[in-house]
Amino acid sequence: MSQLVLNHVKKIYQSTSTQKTIALKDVSFSVKKGEYVAIMGESGSGKTTLLNLIATLDNATSGTIKLDGQEIGYMNDKESAQYRRDHLGFIFQDFNLLNVFDNKDNILLPLVLAQKNINDYQKQLTQITSELKIEQLLGKYPYQLSGGQQQRVAAARALITAPDIILADEPTGALDSVTSDKMLSLFQAINNKGQTIIMVTHSAIAASHAKRVLFIKDGSTFDQLFRGEKDNESFYSTIMSALSVL
Repeated sequence: MSQLVLNHVKKIYQSTSTQKTIALKDVSFSVKKGEYVAIMGESGSGKTTLLNLIATLDNATSGTIKLDGQEIGYMNDKESAQYRRDHLGFIFQDFNLLNVFDNKDNILLPLVLAQKNINDYQKQLTQITSELKIEQLLGKYPYQLSGGQQQRVAAARALITAPDIILADEPTGALDSVTSDKMLSLFQAINNKGQTIIMVTHSAIAASHAKRVLFIKDGSTFDQLFRGEKDNESFYSTIMSALSVL
């Protein structure tokens, strides 16, 4: 059974009574629990809009989005906030860290909002921050960090609650190649434990770590590739070939 199902999703932004922008024209796909899906496409193809709709940060103009059979498009603000707290971890492209909190408190914030006992998550905090090499940054504030460091803190915040689905918008965009590899290795490790990941990326290298790559073109689902038994290098070559004709 699919964990997430999108059916003929369309999103139109209306700036004036006559001017409108079609961000998503017709998107349909499903994601099974434990899948690792990368979403690729040219700039302006609607990839980030798609993540925002799944996260209920925006509402579709038409079509349906269901998580575990529940329609999420008609939630009120309170229901949407609870849905995000209970089910999602979001790694934003622009980090969305709070400068009034130190990095440790930023990471633990989802637990506080969900009214969970922070002490129960010390082991997860230690493991995640160690894997992301940010243990020495916990007492600092986001404005004191580089873009790559902020991205790793944002990733730790998304992972700390072990959410049903991790949504990642260009999670390696601000990282150097070494840190990017570590981030992607962490994603693969948590996916191997059964966690669902949906990642928007321009990087074929990042996408090659996923089990499936979904291509968006002109606001519609265009094509998809499955990893199968390919290793990362072979899957990367397949993705590059597909991008050359996208």
